[in-house]
Amino acid sequence: MPALDEERVKDKEMSEAREQGKDQGKGERHETKAMTRRKFLSNVATSSAAVAIVPRRVLGRGFTPPSDLLNIAAVGVGGMGRANLINLASQNIVALCDVDWDYTNKGFERLDADIRKLQERMSVPDASKESRELDPLKAKGRLDGMIKLQT
Repeated sequence: MPALDEERVKDKEMSEAREQGKDQGKGERHETKAMTRRKFLSNVATSSAAVAIVPRRVLGRGFTPPSDLLNIAAVGVGGMGRANLINLASQNIVALCDVDWDYTNKGFERLDADIRKLQERMSVPDASKESRELDPLKAKGRLDGMIKLQT
């Protein structure tokens, strides 16, 4: 029977401790301010915008801030879409979609040959009418876009 007495003593001590805790809690009120979902989302949006809009002087010269780049998703990248992708290669291309990937892959395989042709055309100054129409700045930009799209 001594084990039964020990259990009663422990139960009594635990109930007294609980009552003391309740008594102490009555005098002190701990109120926590709950953050609403709306407030949380506005805080997240504000901090995300602050990180995304980085001034150019913070990044240094030669770096493009994320706020100056567009995310491009291209649909139909086989024919004219390939030319558009080359023109937009300086932006952030995030997705490509096409119905006929065989035709699209052939177009991207021709990219190596197109790069070589443009490099040859830029390197050889020719007096012909065709080379006079070639703007070196535009050709350099297009070549950079083609190389970036290739990788």
